[in-house]
Amino acid sequence: MKRTGYYNTGKALLSASLLWLLAGCSDGGETPPIPESPFTYFISVSDSAQYTAEEFAAKTVGTSYPVTFPENGADIRVDILHYTTVDPTGQPVVASGIVAYPLPDANREAQPVAAADVLLAEHYTIAANREAPSETMCIMESAAALFGYVVMTPDYLGFGVSRELPHPYLHAKSTARASIDFLFAAREYFETKAYPLKEEIYIAGYSQGGAAALAVQQMAEEEYPDDVHIVKVIAGGGPYDLTAIVDELRATGEMTRPSMLAMIPIGLDYGDNLHLDYNNVFTGALLSNYNEWIISKNYTTDEIDDRIGMGAINRYLHADFFAPAETTNSEFRKLNESLVRNSLIDWTPRAPIVLVHGTSDELAPFYCAQNALNSFRERGCDVTLIPVPGQTHYGSATLYALQLILNLNILPQ
Repeated sequence: MKRTGYYNTGKALLSASLLWLLAGCSDGGETPPIPESPFTYFISVSDSAQYTAEEFAAKTVGTSYPVTFPENGADIRVDILHYTTVDPTGQPVVASGIVAYPLPDANREAQPVAAADVLLAEHYTIAANREAPSETMCIMESAAALFGYVVMTPDYLGFGVSRELPHPYLHAKSTARASIDFLFAAREYFETKAYPLKEEIYIAGYSQGGAAALAVQQMAEEEYPDDVHIVKVIAGGGPYDLTAIVDELRATGEMTRPSMLAMIPIGLDYGDNLHLDYNNVFTGALLSNYNEWIISKNYTTDEIDDRIGMGAINRYLHADFFAPAETTNSEFRKLNESLVRNSLIDWTPRAPIVLVHGTSDELAPFYCAQNALNSFRERGCDVTLIPVPGQTHYGSATLYALQLILNLNILPQ
């Protein structure tokens, strides 16, 4: 693998980018200035890496999937893009993401003959900034670049160059906005490279990425029907019905990944500007440490789980979490309303959707996919649900990956 260093788009632009990074973001302060750019969305490429096909196959999926990857195929380049988007209040911010794409030939800069297929790939739940796509330089779905796709993956707000911002975990509009703006930025970037892209795109993601994929589809179809043409959406294991998930947690009092449950109020608080008083949301060690454990982005979900500890959720969520909706405190009333707004089952998709979901999914229960299927079919939508019998959240990821390969038409001939 060759690291190619910084890609200059002009000394003034790069200097402005560095100043923004150093300035960071502070509560109550002014929004840092957006670096000047001749483009609407694209700002700069901050770094790049280059891999052989064999290296990139090993980096993305290893040997865990029964697919023959092209060992002698084109080299794969991954660029980190900085771009302009907005925060949940509509203020301009700089965000980041990666594009993975095949280099056309040994010259590494020659123009491709035909327009490339495009996959907008949404990443799964992360909590530490070191897990962000712009830090790891790939996600599993990036492997589609080995078969000619240009794969675009936003970090989401709160990771990468926007690390100083809170992460609006499971907030549909913020996630969709950051993703669509990244698509537009990537299109501008590839225009500068004279690297043609098809107008039509595929969208895919697993877990949080599955919910993000549907959120992007909804915003794209409702707000950008002339600019974003979706071929198909492939979503796996997504928490599409947040209200149903939280209702079940209130009934059972148990959660296998406490980190993710703790991230929901923080994410929706930022995304919906709820101004939560966490004294009435969290309790115990989580109340004393949520800034360090979660907002700092220093710890993975596993590391946060270890700090919160497993077991009953009443150890770290305020007692009013379990109260009936009409008698709970004002913070949970605001959260309950936000859960409804950010569930993804009450709209009318236009492009076909393939949902892959484990029937024993313990994090995003199977009813999330079933409720989405029922709602979309009532509206006459083209949606397919592929159950994975007996499989948990993590066990279903392999079938999702195989369905992605099938629906992208990249099976070796």
